[in-house]
Amino acid sequence: MGKELILFVEDNTDFRDSAARFLELSDFEVLVASDGLEALRILDETQRIPSVIISDISMPNMNGYQFFEAVRQRPTLKSVPFIFLTALDNREDLKLDWDIGVDEYLVKPFRPEEFLQVIRNRIRRHEELKSLAANQLQSTRDTIVKILSHELRTPLTYVTGGFTLLHDEINREGNTQAPLDRDELQKILQFIRNGTERLNRLAEQTVLLTEITSSENRSTWERLASKLDVSDIVDSAIGKVQEFAEEHQVQIEKQIEPIRIVGVPNLLVVAVTEPLRNAIQFSPHNSTVYIKSYVEQDMAIIEVIDHGRGMAEEDIKTAWDLMGQVEREQQEKQGFGLGLPLTREIVRLHHGEASLKSQKGVGTTVYLRLPIRDTF
Repeated sequence: MGKELILFVEDNTDFRDSAARFLELSDFEVLVASDGLEALRILDETQRIPSVIISDISMPNMNGYQFFEAVRQRPTLKSVPFIFLTALDNREDLKLDWDIGVDEYLVKPFRPEEFLQVIRNRIRRHEELKSLAANQLQSTRDTIVKILSHELRTPLTYVTGGFTLLHDEINREGNTQAPLDRDELQKILQFIRNGTERLNRLAEQTVLLTEITSSENRSTWERLASKLDVSDIVDSAIGKVQEFAEEHQVQIEKQIEPIRIVGVPNLLVVAVTEPLRNAIQFSPHNSTVYIKSYVEQDMAIIEVIDHGRGMAEEDIKTAWDLMGQVEREQQEKQGFGLGLPLTREIVRLHHGEASLKSQKGVGTTVYLRLPIRDTF
């Protein structure tokens, strides 16, 4: 395995050369530049991605802050640890370093051993995060493979079975059986529709769950976050399940307090829609599902309440698991097992908590707790 590569950017020639020699003696490979523009040219020319970029702040042509922003605009360099060197021992300058996302800073002058320790710590931490992200991604992939192999069977049976019946009807020459009437054809078409809707829903849930559980997308979600009102989130969620509720002859009643939070609108709508859809699905005809919101200890609480069949104690423990299928063998229409896990991951992304309580034959209440804050 080759040596770790460091890009060292510093306009002071003597300091740059002595630091580079020290790093080379410490078993690193070093590329040097006198300012940000030269450093960018070096990055364009080299085929390797540095393990660490170290840059002074006050430099001609392109200073450290400008160089940092240029580096972060390049996808291949976005996650490379970046260390600032500064002679300005000023709290405001150092605060700016942290605010823009710099991994570390060192105030000159500093001891060589301190310099070396900071570099090695950053490299080690970066490798740990890469390994964690890779393991997390592989775990998610493995789970998705299991989900797909498990969940595709039923909706595909709906689709293929329905098309088989239609095919037989269209090619029924010589068949002595009476042709299917309009109601029977409608049932077959509804059979196919149910299967395709379930497949589409499974695909959407799987893609979204993968995106949410990938730590690489964290910055993307942060950019999409905005100030929201819980009432708008609830109204959007109700709109998405209104037709489903009418089909199941279930009413939706809301008791919503206007609460301002920060989050990603589309994700939060999904987080509310999933438990709301479950509540409708497991409620008896001509019943009511309730959705409430209120404030409790600086948290926005959203409750989804049904008076349906409820869950046994042992099923509550697995309800949030990706593969948790509550009474799957007794009731096929249970769903994909992705709804509640998807809700939980979205709420966690927003630094909140999702939980539920349920009693067999009484009903289920899902609680979404989201912090009331000014930033994501």
